[in-house]
Amino acid sequence: MRLSKFVAVVTIVFVGPCLMGWKTAGQDAPAQRFVGKWVMTVSGQTFLILSLKITDGRLTGVMTRPDHFQIDASGNIVKMSAKSREIWLVQAVGTNGHLELLEQAEKDPERFELIFVDLSNILLQDTGAPIPPWKLKRLNDNEDIKIASHLSVDAPKSKEITALQQELRRMAAEDQAARTANPVSMKQMRLVDQRHYPRLLQIYEKYGWPTFSLVGKEAAHDYWLLVQHQRLDFQKMVLSDMERATAKGEASKAEFAQLYDRVMVYEGKPQRWGTQAKCQKGKAVLYEVDDPVNLDQRRAEMNLWPLKDYLPTLCHATQVTKKERN
Repeated sequence: MRLSKFVAVVTIVFVGPCLMGWKTAGQDAPAQRFVGKWVMTVSGQTFLILSLKITDGRLTGVMTRPDHFQIDASGNIVKMSAKSREIWLVQAVGTNGHLELLEQAEKDPERFELIFVDLSNILLQDTGAPIPPWKLKRLNDNEDIKIASHLSVDAPKSKEITALQQELRRMAAEDQAARTANPVSMKQMRLVDQRHYPRLLQIYEKYGWPTFSLVGKEAAHDYWLLVQHQRLDFQKMVLSDMERATAKGEASKAEFAQLYDRVMVYEGKPQRWGTQAKCQKGKAVLYEVDDPVNLDQRRAEMNLWPLKDYLPTLCHATQVTKKERN
């Protein structure tokens, strides 16, 4: 899952007694509790900084975070861009115990909830995506920190593996660039996938399925992403190795479920975890699922979102070139 825009509207919800009809002015106002600097870290690295203050009786501030980042099927942040972005929060409106911080967005504003836990901790919840709340901790105002330029979640590797990590990162970037172009070209996507195939095969023949301990979680995710867009015979060849790695905790459960389901659907068989869907009139409709009654239970076992939260994230409008559309 790729998110290129983060916050347009932040709604703050207070945990505890309901606070009705408050105003931001005054030292005892609920908004005063959020004044200060907050930080979110991922694997010990700074991912997001939120600075809030009271200006003319209103809560205002700025949020700084990566311009682009990726979230895996389990809701974990696995990649982020080196470039950061400032989001200015220019308005605070309070009703029924909620506080909204508004960004001046051109269109389609996203909504988030900022939940007060205590004076040292708050939660940031994306109400438009089924991911766990992000935890923010209070910083001292004089602490000078910056957003990390790269998400490094793995221990240093050998020169050979480091080179492989960099190569997979570049290949994954090419894969996503072809799929996020505007307009999208199906021909270009196929060309990129075909160009990647020989190298993916070489990697598999040398290392087997690239495990967490071998290449790290980020590179393992990159390899899986590239395999998702490859031909069926290759997907079938690597699937059993990924299954064994998953059983040992060396590969992502959620990503294995998606690859398994994709192979089943391509072969005309029922999928197991309901990760594959087709778009009908702008809505996602699952391909045939084995034992649909217990589907959400199986999804939870694989760290997948509940179906009611997952389906709305699919079938976003995709543009293709006019020639390919015809």
